[in-house]
Amino acid sequence: MNREREILLLLVSLLIVVVGFPAHAQDNPFKIDNELYDRYMNCQKVLKEKRVLAMADTLFHLAARKGDVKAQCLALHVECDHYYYIENIPELSVSIKRMRDFAVNTSYRQYIFSAWGRKLTYYLRNYQYDDALLELNAYQAEAIRLKSTYGILSSYKQQADIYAIRSNNKKAIELYKKAIAYSLESNETRNVYELYQGLGRGFRNNKQLDSAAIYFQKALDTAPIERGKTTIYIELAAVELNCGQPEKAWEYLQQAQRLQKKYPLYGVSYNNYLSILIQYYIARGEFNAALPLTDSITDVVKRAERKRALYKLMGNYEEAFNWSVSYFDLYYKYMNNETSERVAELTSRFDNQRLEAEKNRLALQNSQLKLQQVESDKRLLENKQQLLISEKVRTQLDLDNQKLTMRQQQVELEKSLKETLYQKEVAKTMKLHSRQNFILSVILGVVLVLVIIFFLSYMMLRRRSMIRLEKEKKVAESARLQAEEARRQAENGNRLKSLFLQNMSHEIRTPLNAIVGFTGVLNSGEDVGLTDEERKEMLGLIETNTELLTTLINDILDISKLESGTYTLSLSSVPISDLCHAVLASVAHRVQQDVELRLDEPANTSGLVINTDPARLQQVLTNLLTNACKYTEKGSIILSYHFDGTEWEFIVTDTGSGIPLEKAETIFERFEKLDSFKQGTGLGLNICRRIADLVGGRIYVDTSYTDGARFVFVHPVLS
Repeated sequence: MNREREILLLLVSLLIVVVGFPAHAQDNPFKIDNELYDRYMNCQKVLKEKRVLAMADTLFHLAARKGDVKAQCLALHVECDHYYYIENIPELSVSIKRMRDFAVNTSYRQYIFSAWGRKLTYYLRNYQYDDALLELNAYQAEAIRLKSTYGILSSYKQQADIYAIRSNNKKAIELYKKAIAYSLESNETRNVYELYQGLGRGFRNNKQLDSAAIYFQKALDTAPIERGKTTIYIELAAVELNCGQPEKAWEYLQQAQRLQKKYPLYGVSYNNYLSILIQYYIARGEFNAALPLTDSITDVVKRAERKRALYKLMGNYEEAFNWSVSYFDLYYKYMNNETSERVAELTSRFDNQRLEAEKNRLALQNSQLKLQQVESDKRLLENKQQLLISEKVRTQLDLDNQKLTMRQQQVELEKSLKETLYQKEVAKTMKLHSRQNFILSVILGVVLVLVIIFFLSYMMLRRRSMIRLEKEKKVAESARLQAEEARRQAENGNRLKSLFLQNMSHEIRTPLNAIVGFTGVLNSGEDVGLTDEERKEMLGLIETNTELLTTLINDILDISKLESGTYTLSLSSVPISDLCHAVLASVAHRVQQDVELRLDEPANTSGLVINTDPARLQQVLTNLLTNACKYTEKGSIILSYHFDGTEWEFIVTDTGSGIPLEKAETIFERFEKLDSFKQGTGLGLNICRRIADLVGGRIYVDTSYTDGARFVFVHPVLS
């Protein structure tokens, strides 16, 4: 009985081993051996450390022994990831070639293009667009040659990424949609979540937050592994923060934190995660929690930018200023380094091409010289044959010439003896004459040198006197001009000061007298017999003159700031339609009874936003509309705006008395008014002109409009 029980237990054990417990389970996302998957995940945790190379090599050989080709491809991919994260591009290129040589003969060719994509990402992240485009062309050609659906799909994604980095969100969205359509048609949906994520990022950058949230959710639903969901949670948190929902954003950030502990983030992904977390704490007003996170940002330029923004929000303007200086120093340093490296690289390429062309030219020239040498040798042989024939004839002629030469030499010898005697006599005579001429030349030379020295001394003294007189004359003239300019400026300053005091005293006295007079009547204890209607009218006049006096003081303060150059623009993104409606509401009470006040704007204004100083823009439009209300007794006053692609134009058109052509420019000067009996200081349009100059725009009167007055304010696009 015991023996039968032992045999039964043995059979059950064998059955459990063979059927119930397979030796190599595959319950992981990559469907590889679990032991190999654990080693792969350990590699992912230390990707930036050098020891990961030895770990990847061990994984490769262990996978080879187990016959797991996919795990071998993943081991080679770890090596590519390591060199990408430490930015060793030469070694990354070698690793990509090793991956291609191995995976091209397997059914896992997608890892070739996945690893290759690291190199493209590096070029895009470092703004090396020329290198990225060249690499992408090779990438696409190889994908087509290998008929790799994954590679072709990835090339579409890389093209979309290039347009996204260049801020061409419209083109990027179009390419992401094409890539998604191709993915679904070809049934290559393993990494479609990355395309949904890129499409969501394009809509978010284009301020279409609802569409962005939809596609980020699709990316989250289609992500095959947990590791790919980390960055998606971060993107969803950014969308919720942009929508003003920090509580929902925190839920996504918690999910990202949970996955980040398991699958660490590196490089740009980690910096993006920190930036969104900092943005969340800022939205909550928890600046002390956000500040330590900035020290973990690896990008020094982004770190400085985040610190200066955070210190500014905290009200620590000294630290904000210091980090602003650091940010601009680092930004221009990196931009100059990148520009220098790109110029050096392009110069090297040009030199290599030039040397290659020079090499080809020299080779062609050498070939031509060799051909000429052959022809020259041929002609030389022919000439040698002719020389041998004529050598005999020349030898005979030489003998005859030698005999004649000997006879001529004898005659020449006799002639030379006679010539020698004659030359001796002539030499004696010439020697005597030359000695006399030398003495005379010396005397004349000494006299001439003395005359020249005297003349040069006289000319130098005269020239120095003239130069000294000219300098004294210029100094005197310069002093006279400076004194004249100082006198003119002083007179002009006194004139402007007197004019300013005269206008201000007149403008302040008028409303002040009205306020004091009516207030005295109303506050007097005597019964002056005022009806309720008269008392209400007096209170209205007091309010009107108080508003006029307040406007005058504000205009004086504004023009003082603008003239001193101390005013700094406070830029922010403002919905144009909301701002224009607010301006119209503020001047509605000034419109006369028979006048229509309206806003003429484009059909769809929901997405129209302008980057400007809203207070200054509102001040310009309010001044223009207030002037229109003063001079328009019937008809209409219309505020309109439009964008021509480079500039915003704000136009105020009325059917009032209009502006004479000769006043089209002088109306923008201080204290200039068309009607001196109208209320106002004459400073409003001058302030508008100064604000237009401050933002880099312009303001003018459209003289072609004759049914009243039309003012045009051109506002440039500000970064």
